[in-house]
Amino acid sequence: MISGLTRVTTISGGDSIPLGVSSQGDDRATSVTDLLAYMQANIVVPSGFPEYTTQYASPPLTGFNIAVSNVAPGANIFLIIRPGAPGFNGIITYPPILSLVDKQEIMVYCQSQIVVLTTAPNGAFESTPPTAIPVGGGFFRVRYDLVSTTWYRVG
Repeated sequence: MISGLTRVTTISGGDSIPLGVSSQGDDRATSVTDLLAYMQANIVVPSGFPEYTTQYASPPLTGFNIAVSNVAPGANIFLIIRPGAPGFNGIITYPPILSLVDKQEIMVYCQSQIVVLTTAPNGAFESTPPTAIPVGGGFFRVRYDLVSTTWYRVG
């Protein structure tokens, strides 16, 4: 009975922890190290900042058409555009709607001006799409909402 066990204040990785194993119908023990490994593999602790997978594009001088890749489903994407010269036009195509998850984000940064910017939501809708990147560079961020199948500009 666990309530009758003596308490300790210091533990090490090799110490045993009692637990009831429902699949076996009895009580067993596991090490602190094994419990830690299980927790690290199965518990997601949200941080204040989303992680982003970085993608790069270096379009030619006259314009571009960049397709954003959804390499890992659900991963947020940070697209860095490094054009050959400022003052050009281009299209950014978002990942296909079937590969998106709720609250997924795309952040786009361009170090130069984009005079005319078009975004293609690829089967979704987009609320207030960006139309340009100012002189000196800039960024925008969009977040996908699964219920409305819409990209919302959030930055």
